[in-house]
Amino acid sequence: MTSSIPARRRAGVGAALAGVALAALAAYVVSTRGRSRPAPAPPASSAHTAPLADAPSCATTGVGTDRRCGAGGDADCCEQRGVPAGTFKRSFDGDRCGDPAHPATVSAFALDRFEVTVGRFRAFVAAGKGTRASAPAAGAGAHPKIPGSGWDPAWDAKLPESRAVLEARLQCNPVTATWTSQPTEGDRFPINCLTFYEAFAFCAWDGGRLPTEAEWNYAAAGGDEQRVYAWSSPPAATGIDQRYAAFGQPHAQPVGARARGAARWGQEDMSGNVWEWTIDTADPKHFLPTQGASLCPSSGYLSPCVDCAQSAPTGARITRGSGYGLPAQAMLVSLRRAAPEDARFHVFGVRCARDAATPSAHRPAAIHPPACVPRCAGRPCGPDGCGGVCGSCPGGGACDGAGTCPPPPYPGGPYGCDKGATIPDFDLAAFMTPESNWTTMEQLKLSDLYNPSGDAPSTDGAAPRPRALLLHAATAWSDEAKAAAGALLGSVFKESAARGGAVLSLLVEGERRGQQADSYNIVMWTRRAAVTYPAAMDLGTTVAPCVRDLPATLVVDTRTMRVVEHLAGSPVARNDAIFQAYGALLAAPRRP
Repeated sequence: MTSSIPARRRAGVGAALAGVALAALAAYVVSTRGRSRPAPAPPASSAHTAPLADAPSCATTGVGTDRRCGAGGDADCCEQRGVPAGTFKRSFDGDRCGDPAHPATVSAFALDRFEVTVGRFRAFVAAGKGTRASAPAAGAGAHPKIPGSGWDPAWDAKLPESRAVLEARLQCNPVTATWTSQPTEGDRFPINCLTFYEAFAFCAWDGGRLPTEAEWNYAAAGGDEQRVYAWSSPPAATGIDQRYAAFGQPHAQPVGARARGAARWGQEDMSGNVWEWTIDTADPKHFLPTQGASLCPSSGYLSPCVDCAQSAPTGARITRGSGYGLPAQAMLVSLRRAAPEDARFHVFGVRCARDAATPSAHRPAAIHPPACVPRCAGRPCGPDGCGGVCGSCPGGGACDGAGTCPPPPYPGGPYGCDKGATIPDFDLAAFMTPESNWTTMEQLKLSDLYNPSGDAPSTDGAAPRPRALLLHAATAWSDEAKAAAGALLGSVFKESAARGGAVLSLLVEGERRGQQADSYNIVMWTRRAAVTYPAAMDLGTTVAPCVRDLPATLVVDTRTMRVVEHLAGSPVARNDAIFQAYGALLAAPRRP
């Protein structure tokens, strides 16, 4: 059955179980920042832009030669962006990570615009690379100013024994691994399931190297701008949603799909999608995801640092950039993580650095844009990309730059989740329909459901907004909540949808009390509890403090967004007062 809840925009692709790299992260980050919208970062100068010259993964013939990447599919997957020399403060954002005592200086270098795609990695595999018999030469992939940073022949044994073994290991998760045996549209996704050794071997083969942690952090922070997020412009801007980064997702996203999230020098997906290996070693006990580790650890920082990298053998390396399954708070460019060098996880990928941006004499023919096809999916208004327009907003509303129509102004407070209060405008990620097999998450805000007339269309014009909302603030650890989420609320959803009702299972906590639910929990919740209606998770940390006693069930009048009934717990029978209040709203006459 189709959901009566309109979604703002699609935020997930493909079948997936969520990868949760830092299940304990919410224990470290418990506050959210303002919702100010940053202005898009200025584009990098064309002088710093070039497709990779003679990189084997970017050949114009052979396996995986479709190199179209980016939000519109008209960018070159093999593009690199130059990063000028400079000095900055490592893991410093002036807010959550405010220790300025770790400066670093980096020389000019180039960093791939996109994370390495499945298509580019396919060329590596097809060339017979990435195995013990074809390991990089000793010293390959070295940083030109860091002696001993190249390939160590002792690492040969860390590579898979054969191509068949490598391809099997690239399927480290049967649902979320991006590797496929044959080229597909998925070749535009970032390659994941990579160990440090495979990431290093790829970059060395491709004429590049792994970036140092300082280089990676410098590019993401916008150098001395010390950005909070990679896209923050001005640097202290804290706006974040799915237009900027792939977070709170059950699966990796196509590289460059979040075009507004470009960093100062044009690199994309520096926050979210997949964690990216760096050359620096790390002591795991000081870093996430170790329980009790600091969000902003200074352990392992060399000082002074001029083109430096930590190389003391520890068996672990620093990864940067956060993963697709994490909440918004984990998208900070200051966040660091350590992982064993042989760890193979479905949120581990790679982005290569190079010593300079090297213009190519040719541009791969496959990236030439195809004939213009209007792009209006999910864009009810604004330009269609081919000189036309997609449509206009209901009531003459102003279309924003993302091609979406503005929702009505959200009602004022006092805000809260108690009876009589205006429910806050929660920022959620949701599975909207069972037809998607619970594999595609979409961004949802409660303001999308605000329906002052009782029959207003959705912001995308695709479906009416609901007349009443039954919201079950659930917890995976509660058997009572699990029982209610299945047949009972499923039957209420089925019977009320045609009358303009909406039922939402909002999973607030995971398997343990106090643990914020993540995308892994929501996937398992929908399956174990047999949820057949929309199910969502909090993209911030605002729901639990509002509801307080979990689980709980709320009835919201979407004409005013007021909570008209609040049940401390989950409903157990169809004659509960919570259902009577919900039914009364659906039976109320519509406003003229």
